[in-house]
Amino acid sequence: MDKGKLKNIIIIILAAVNCFFAALVIVDAAESASYEKAAYSSLLQALENSGIKVSEETLQNTKPVPLCTFSRDLNREQRQVSSVIGATNASDQGGNIYMYYGKNGQACFRGTGEFEILMENDSVKTGSDPLATAEDFMKKQGAELSAGSAKLKSDNGTIKVTALCSFKGRAIVNCAVDMTFSSKSLLLASGIKPLTDVREDKSTQVIDTATTVMRLLDLLKNKGYACSEITGISHLYKMDVSAAGEGTLTPIWLFATDIGDFYINGVTGKEEIIAQIN
Repeated sequence: MDKGKLKNIIIIILAAVNCFFAALVIVDAAESASYEKAAYSSLLQALENSGIKVSEETLQNTKPVPLCTFSRDLNREQRQVSSVIGATNASDQGGNIYMYYGKNGQACFRGTGEFEILMENDSVKTGSDPLATAEDFMKKQGAELSAGSAKLKSDNGTIKVTALCSFKGRAIVNCAVDMTFSSKSLLLASGIKPLTDVREDKSTQVIDTATTVMRLLDLLKNKGYACSEITGISHLYKMDVSAAGEGTLTPIWLFATDIGDFYINGVTGKEEIIAQIN
């Protein structure tokens, strides 16, 4: 057979194979979409049967988030604190507690995520927006603040910013920081923040939307609550950490309803009792 014709035949066969696999992908995607739509329809029906309204959009736009693990990186921790108090000398206090001393202050960090940074020399100016100053300061410590949780209080010439930390835009419910400013500069930052090396743990299975909603329905039924509408669904995190400096950020489902907020653990499916920051 002519080499040119053979080459053309091979090209045609390969094109046909590619088209076949592309068709399989399209069919699989269509079947998955159809299955997902049917699952949400069943979920909406179950809620309706319980007398609870919720929009299909609210359910479909809320997907599970992964569990995260973290560990303490002392080198990174020292670099981060040095960025605000100057080059530091580190002192191991035992029990996974470290003190850092710099020309502009001193700091104490624990393996549990607890920290205190005492500032000196007016090195971090309060500025016209203390919240923005607080956010920038904590970002240098490897932590983001949840802007929606931030509260400002003024008292006797000082300004106190209190806020939850967050990870990927989701508040960590038991990681709160307090930052005290004078009219000139930051005086003290303290609280609990996530440790330095956070990563997603895709090996731990989390429960899906349908399972979580059914857990909520069981909770409402068992407690005798008369809920008529779910107004919003979102995610938070809860930090669990040992003194050794290792732990997890566990996803928490937040269901906002007409009778209050309910929290469901994204791994165990059990109710969580979440205290709000003052």
